[in-house]
Amino acid sequence: MATTAQNLSEPWDPLVSFRDFLKEELAPYPGRAALVARMVICATLVMIITMTFRLPYGMHGAVFTLIISRESPRATLKHVRTTVIAFAFSAVYIFIGALFSLDDPTLRLLWIIGTLFIAFYAISATTNYVAATGFGILIAITISLWDMHVPAELKVENTLWAFAQTAMACAITLLVELVYSGFRREDDPRRSIAERLANSKLKSDNSPVRLFARDALSNSDHIKFGLRGCLAASLCYIIYTSLAWPGISTAVVTCILTALTTVGSSRQKQVLRVSGAIVGGVVVGIGAQVFILPYLDSIGGFTLLFIAVTIVAAWFATSSPRLTYFGVQLALAFFVINLQEFKMQTSLTVARDRVIGIVLGLFMMWLVFDQLWSAPAVEEMKKSFVTSLRLLGQLFSVPPSKDIRVVTEQTSSLREQINTNLDKLRVLGDAVLFEFESSRHQDLALRGQIMRWQSLVRMLFLMETTWLKYRLQLPGFELPEGLREAQLEFDDEFARTLESMADRFEGKRSTRKAEFENSFKRLERNIQTCYAKALSQQATAQLQTFQSLCLKIGSLTISMSDML
Repeated sequence: MATTAQNLSEPWDPLVSFRDFLKEELAPYPGRAALVARMVICATLVMIITMTFRLPYGMHGAVFTLIISRESPRATLKHVRTTVIAFAFSAVYIFIGALFSLDDPTLRLLWIIGTLFIAFYAISATTNYVAATGFGILIAITISLWDMHVPAELKVENTLWAFAQTAMACAITLLVELVYSGFRREDDPRRSIAERLANSKLKSDNSPVRLFARDALSNSDHIKFGLRGCLAASLCYIIYTSLAWPGISTAVVTCILTALTTVGSSRQKQVLRVSGAIVGGVVVGIGAQVFILPYLDSIGGFTLLFIAVTIVAAWFATSSPRLTYFGVQLALAFFVINLQEFKMQTSLTVARDRVIGIVLGLFMMWLVFDQLWSAPAVEEMKKSFVTSLRLLGQLFSVPPSKDIRVVTEQTSSLREQINTNLDKLRVLGDAVLFEFESSRHQDLALRGQIMRWQSLVRMLFLMETTWLKYRLQLPGFELPEGLREAQLEFDDEFARTLESMADRFEGKRSTRKAEFENSFKRLERNIQTCYAKALSQQATAQLQTFQSLCLKIGSLTISMSDML
């Protein structure tokens, strides 16, 4: 607590913090320039095809080239397949819904409300956020289309074009990634290694394929999430329909794209969305229409402008999750203004209506998500941190087995869960900054503590890989029998100690510090005994390595136990 008070007493300059934040997020890293170049190439190809052949929904296809995974060709293929299937299913669902509800206004309204609930419920209850969001996005952008008084054939055609633009963007992205991978595989062995690691990760991800979360039907939070999102989006729909103002229908899309399970995370995404919309739609979009586009008379000049804006957007989009969405929104706002029609916009109503729609969506999300069944980000941080402690204890106490494949499957699953939780902690830590409740001072203090403890947990997590090799007695990591038994005893006590830390963090009375310290001392005594019996320099060196790792794990655990 003294450390926390000291940190809180230090002066905090928001401008300096914001400058450091941008400096960290926008700094180049290996492969970033190449990644941005590929994103720009894909978006530009979609734009040229759209403008040349006068295809509708060009902005939709162009922005999807920025959000498709490029971790490896296999990851891109998986993402492309998921996206296309989700949009195809959404298109079929739209046609079926239109067939049964289009002629009855009351039934149409009920269908829209029910569909929005399904979309938000899927975002919360499914294991694939991209697929669930893709399903909801296509529904959101075609709701206003099917409400127009135009021939049904035109409605069907435009819905199919919305799907086709996404499919074309996916195909172009996959083709560019395959070509790039072919050129780079022989020239850069590090990339080949990275791709193999990514592919191995995908294999482990594909083993137990689940469409819905295990608690999809038993956890009422998914129902609450669906109701909150449905209420916000439905109110937006009713408002712009009552005003006969379809130009602000982007409010529904805003609700879907900013719907996250915690208040702070949702509000953080809303801030990024509205700031990206202002920069991309008002500053760049309207600015280009007023000062640049009147002097361009060919697609070549527009292509140069398009590339320049896309480079900026893609650079932001390749930042961490704390800033990624700003780049995507900047691109989307610019694309929707300048790829909406196949001519230069002479009216600024498109940009105006889009910004108003975004503001309406953000207001409804604030009204609903911040007030109805809200989950503060700091509470989610506590849950995620406790889960990480328990999972780390399970990882260190995985029973040794002669079948290494069994142990590998168990540890790989646990590592994936721990890594996901630790990444989630950082995102939630950023989200806490966007919450302004009466307990903000205490929440920020707790956030600072959890972020410090999280770094210790991550260090223990990284050391576990080597520690497991000793536990499994892999070649080059063999231990004497007596020392191996002491290690297994230490591992079990380590797991119980982490479980005790998690209980204390939840407010329960539990402590095992003395037991852990005794186990740690017994392990050190066994190491010293083995030193005396070592018959070769190689054995001595191996014991020194093991002892160093043991001391680091023990000291970190004791330090963290004292903090908690």
